[in-house]
Amino acid sequence: QRWIEDGNAFLALARKNGLVAGALFIVDLGREAYYASAARDPDAPNEGAAHLIIWKALCWLRRNGYTELDMGPLPGVDAAEKEINVYRFKKAFIAN
Repeated sequence: QRWIEDGNAFLALARKNGLVAGALFIVDLGREAYYASAARDPDAPNEGAAHLIIWKALCWLRRNGYTELDMGPLPGVDAAEKEINVYRFKKAFIAN
């Protein structure tokens, strides 16, 4: 919370019918940003909130002069299936 209050990070929320369906925590690194964490409510309908929140955050970052969003490291050779699936999800947002 302190990072957000100090302007060093922001929290983006996706809402459905007034309830939070997903959240994305991004750390401000100057002209770059870091995808620190994200979550979605497992009880909320899976209607693309995770995709939408990242897309909206990318659009906001671009409009506000950010040049890059670091989405974290690549999974290692011994990565669990969940880590590989998270990587595939994030990879879908990479510009070629």
